[in-house]
Amino acid sequence: MTLHSVRRPDGFCLNELTHAIMSYFPIFPVMIQMRANPLSICRIQWLDMMECFLHENTPYSVKFERLLAALEDRNWDF
Repeated sequence: MTLHSVRRPDGFCLNELTHAIMSYFPIFPVMIQMRANPLSICRIQWLDMMECFLHENTPYSVKFERLLAALEDRNWDF
């Protein structure tokens, strides 16, 4: 999620979220920029990957492995 991707009124990702929710697809939010979550998914646990883009001391590979494990095991407890 970024400020641009879920903005109102023309954030295209909002349309994709609506489609996923109505089709009962699992949704796994990944935050890469600080913003308020859309109301449709505000109760879903999200993975914080902002550090990978803001600080060089958190390698992307560490967070990416955590993302893969969460998707494979459906373990979203962060």
